[in-house]
Amino acid sequence: MKVCAVFVVVLGLMACTEAGKKMKKCKKDLAAAGDVCDAKLAAAAAECQKEQQAMDELVSTLQKKLAESTAIFDTKNCGHSNKVTYDAGKYLLNTEGGVWNTDGWCTVLDDQEGDDDDAYTVSVDLYADTEEENHLGIAYNVQDINNFDIIYYRPHSTDRCFQSGHVVNGKSTWGVKGECPTQPEFKQWFNAKVVVKADSNNADFYLDGEFVVNTQPMRFAKTAKAGVIMANGFSNKGHFKNLEIN
Repeated sequence: MKVCAVFVVVLGLMACTEAGKKMKKCKKDLAAAGDVCDAKLAAAAAECQKEQQAMDELVSTLQKKLAESTAIFDTKNCGHSNKVTYDAGKYLLNTEGGVWNTDGWCTVLDDQEGDDDDAYTVSVDLYADTEEENHLGIAYNVQDINNFDIIYYRPHSTDRCFQSGHVVNGKSTWGVKGECPTQPEFKQWFNAKVVVKADSNNADFYLDGEFVVNTQPMRFAKTAKAGVIMANGFSNKGHFKNLEIN
């Protein structure tokens, strides 16, 4: 009887040993399979990253070509050719041949529009590429190429540094004007910004991040469409970049 018991125990131990071997082999196989899966996942991730990089480069190239084509803008009275040219990340405005106020504003409207007409911001970097006079600014609440509210800046004048107003059927009417918190300089970039708020009929104007004024009532319905303006005449010449409507 004791012999039988011992025999059963031995058989049980042998079975456990065999089961243990199988368990180790199973774990080893699972580990190997996991390594294969990890390798495949890593290869797939690398391929996805490579494809994403190629897609980003393609999008960047297309955006650059679109910018260079200037097809994203509607223009009026911008020199003999009425064109905006693109070079090295900036757009050139040239009013050669234009006369103030017969030709009014060189107007460049962006095709993009903001998502909310009641509350939006227009921001653009401007560069007065002259040394005597210049009149560069923003058109906002754009209804069409001949009707919009405006704010522009005069680097050559301290007491009339900013000038607000409207363009109605292509003709300018003037509003609030005055000194700026900091004077824009010739041949230096400066940032101009217009903030339209849902709870006010007066836009806020900013120059290089500093508040200018908000006492000018808007003539037109709030419309999240905007652009850049530069007066014809005065030998005006300028650049702009980073035009955003949000």
